[in-house]
This record gives sequence, C-alpha cells and structure tokens, in this order.
Amino acid sequence: MRSIGDHFPAYTATAVTGGDLSTADVEKPWNYFTTVSSNDHNGLWRILLFWPEDANGISGLELEAFGRANDSFVQRGAQVLGVSVDTKYTHFYARVRDKNLHAVPFPLLSDHNRCIGAAAGVLNSSGRAERATFIIDPQNRIRYVSASSAPAVRRPAAVLDMLADLQAEGQYAPRRADAVSNGYLLATA
Repeated sequence: MRSIGDHFPAYTATAVTGGDLSTADVEKPWNYFTTVSSNDHNGLWRILLFWPEDANGISGLELEAFGRANDSFVQRGAQVLGVSVDTKYTHFYARVRDKNLHAVPFPLLSDHNRCIGAAAGVLNSSGRAERATFIIDPQNRIRYVSASSAPAVRRPAAVLDMLADLQAEGQYAPRRADAVSNGYLLATA
C-alpha cells in the first residue's frame, strides 16, 4: 500500500457526477458521467475514499455521511472523491435507487479496470478495494492513510479532524487540554 510521504499515483477514470440525481433520467445514464483525473483538483487537498462495492450497505451509509459533511471539506479546501471497482453504471444506479444517495455532491469514480486500486495498493485477494482513506495534499503527497477489511463505517468528523491537523501542521502545537478533550493523550517531554 502507498504510504505517508509517497506521491499518489496519477489516474484518470470515468465517474458519476456529484449532485442531485433525484430526477435523473434512468434511460440516459451517460448524461451523468464525467472524466476525473488526478490533475483536476490542483491546489486542493483530496480525500480519496475506497470501498469494496456499492452493494455493500456500509458503503451507502458512508457515502451518505460524507455527502452530508461535504461542505465542511470544501470549506477546508478539500475535494472528496469516492472510488470502487464497480462500473460507472453500478455507481449511477446505486445513487438513483437509494434516495439517501441522490444528493451525494462528489464524484464516484469507477475503477472497474482496478488501475487506481492496484496503484494505491488497496486491492485485496478478491480484486476488490479494502475500505481505505487517503488524505493527499496539494503537492500530491499522501499525508494520511488508513485501511481496514473490517465492515466498520468511517466517520467524516474523524477525517475532517485529521485534515485540519495536517493543514495546521507546523502552525501550532496542540495544548495538553485540547489533546485530552479530544480523547487523545499526548506524551510530553
């Protein structure tokens, strides 16, 4: 798996556009496809969320939660991108069929050829992505990565906290009271 400090691999993929799909024309899914590349978000932090497949109920819960939190990511200068090995059609119909996913505001990339997942090192032995989160800085360096095969829901608030800490890195030293109140106990010299 790619690690902290590595450059995230370049990618180009077809994605389902972010935004309201509640009135999408299911007979013309191609109207909701776009191409997304690693060069599209220059100057922004990127949050790449990998998950095994759309049919997994946990994935829908995560997409809904990150969709609701998207404005907070945007305010921090970050673009959220969802990635799985599902086809662009699977992404489209998953969003159209589940009313809780109609308004997901960020693109869902199809990694059907498994190029992004393989380059990132998140594919498991069945060829599906593990549940992985990458925070990538504007210079395309991985600043945070986590992965799990456990069927646990990722929390947008935790990713936002990590993003804020990474963006503030070097600008302040957390006070002991802040560290303890956030559930962390930092070692002191």
